[in-house]
Amino acid sequence: IFPSQLSDILTGVLPNAFFRNTNEGRFYRQVLSKKSDAALAFGQPAALGARGLKNFNLSRVRRLELPWANAQGSARGLARMYQGLLGGDLISRESLTHITPRQSWGDPDAVLRKPMGFSYGFVKEQTHLFSPSTESFGHPGAGGALGFADPKHDLVIAYVMNQMGYHVRSPRALSLCHAIYRCINKRSAHSLQI
Repeated sequence: IFPSQLSDILTGVLPNAFFRNTNEGRFYRQVLSKKSDAALAFGQPAALGARGLKNFNLSRVRRLELPWANAQGSARGLARMYQGLLGGDLISRESLTHITPRQSWGDPDAVLRKPMGFSYGFVKEQTHLFSPSTESFGHPGAGGALGFADPKHDLVIAYVMNQMGYHVRSPRALSLCHAIYRCINKRSAHSLQI
């Protein structure tokens, strides 16, 4: 999945694909190979693949049922959806117990070329990435967006941008999550001292 900004393609995608042994480099080499799992996952159907990202702005495409791409919305809307999962408004609290455990793990994942796992419909990342809680679940989105819920801390984080980035995992989204958890930890430490 290619960002729409030519500067990101020239300064991020291509240097990573051809010269760097990073998550992004491995991923973009796979996408460019055309027959890899990543090329198939992000290139089909062609009209909605890496070169058809602009088509997601079309009303007819937004009306399609695309399980792999229908989480389109604002950060507020995404946060409400995850809060509905935690609060029992969208699913029962009993159903939540089936989402929180990791169901699979790939090291590396065949598509993104990095370690990652899944639960029922959600990504279960390594605990050093978005959340230190093993109960957390969510999904990073194309170009750096993120939505996830942490039942342990009763926390929901949603982050969207107005332009796609090229990173496999957005450094801005990661920094935001780490800052939020630092604040939670400081608040918890402060309450223990009182």
